[in-house]
Amino acid sequence: MPDFSAPAALWPTIFTVLLALADCFLGFKLSKFWISLAGFVLGAALGGWLAALLSIEGWLLLLPILLLGVVGALLAYRVYRGGVFLLCFLTAFFGIYSLISIPWAGALAGCAAGLLAGGLSLKLLRPALILSTGIGGGLCAGAGLLPLLGLKNPLWGLLAGIALAISGVAVQFHTTSEEEG
Repeated sequence: MPDFSAPAALWPTIFTVLLALADCFLGFKLSKFWISLAGFVLGAALGGWLAALLSIEGWLLLLPILLLGVVGALLAYRVYRGGVFLLCFLTAFFGIYSLISIPWAGALAGCAAGLLAGGLSLKLLRPALILSTGIGGGLCAGAGLLPLLGLKNPLWGLLAGIALAISGVAVQFHTTSEEEG
């Protein structure tokens, strides 16, 4: 029988790889959930801050945390397209910025690319989400597989990430329809 035990230090990597694979292959289908979850976390943090500011203690402390968490999730869900614009803007901005060695030029080119990518994402929501989640999730999973497989050369992680990204994008385009966007 195989030994499925892993050193405690690898569990966060395993969890990260599993989330990255879910994003790679199911990113479009999970996008509303992830955006809503992020809104819940931000709202709950605001509720916790408000409770601390008002010195609320005990079980009553949960009330503003849960209430503002639910409000944050609902708001995030309602401004879904704004979240998609921001995701695509930041992805393009940082991608271009990291390629240009002159900071002001990188920032300027990154902003232009970000506005273009964000604008396109509003017109082409499904392809933008599929490409960003498929590529991002695939590359992240590929890099995370290195320590799990005991590999040292980052080229293997890059190659695995590219293969996963291509597969994830293909699966997402095949398993989703334009009407879902």
